[in-house]
Amino acid sequence: MSTARLPTARRRFRAGLAALACTALCGCALLPESAPERPVQEQAGPPLGAQVPSDWQDLRHRSGLVYSVPPEWAVVAEDAPEAADDSLDWGFGVLTSANAEAQRGYCSLPGTSSFRVRVGLTEPAQGDAESITASMSRSMGDAMDTMFSEHGSEVDLGSADKIGVSGTLAYHQTIRGTPNEPRSICTPPTIRADVIGVSIGSPESPETVALLLMTDEDEPGVEPEAVIDQVLGSLRFDNMV
Repeated sequence: MSTARLPTARRRFRAGLAALACTALCGCALLPESAPERPVQEQAGPPLGAQVPSDWQDLRHRSGLVYSVPPEWAVVAEDAPEAADDSLDWGFGVLTSANAEAQRGYCSLPGTSSFRVRVGLTEPAQGDAESITASMSRSMGDAMDTMFSEHGSEVDLGSADKIGVSGTLAYHQTIRGTPNEPRSICTPPTIRADVIGVSIGSPESPETVALLLMTDEDEPGVEPEAVIDQVLGSLRFDNMV
């Protein structure tokens, strides 16, 4: 039997039932879909807040980050021709640019390349600032144990603190290693390393640039701790870059 031949009242009744059935069965699909939640940008922590002396030299990085070092520190790059882009190989799979060293060549032990302080900025890495800081800190700790001491080191990785770099989210972690005896004349009693991972991406596509610093401690001739802290605190974004 065709619905076209039903009496008008019955056709309206069935049409109403059909509409109710559609609403009951399909109502959820008829509601507008809510937009997927976007990751929330985490707020930056407090700045390290160092005052940069006027005679210090600035080292600028392609990311727009800049930091400052004392005038007597050397701006360095790898001697190899393939490193003409100013990159420096730290020897454990990490390259940095905008590099500086303090007291380069201070120790004349044959077959060694010595420095009191080394600092540089990595290229952007995929990942959030907290995880990149943790990863780089582990690498620095491994290097203390395997590369910068003759008989290994007892390493304290410390923990990361949330900070701000020019109002941008960043994490700072300090690592210390105590080289085991016997030590050569070029190996200090304590090695300190610092990692500051700075977020340069978005919550949807996180990227991080890390400042790496390594320095000798606890023997005559090392750079003062206050100077090291000033270098770390000088990290900032330069709008001119």
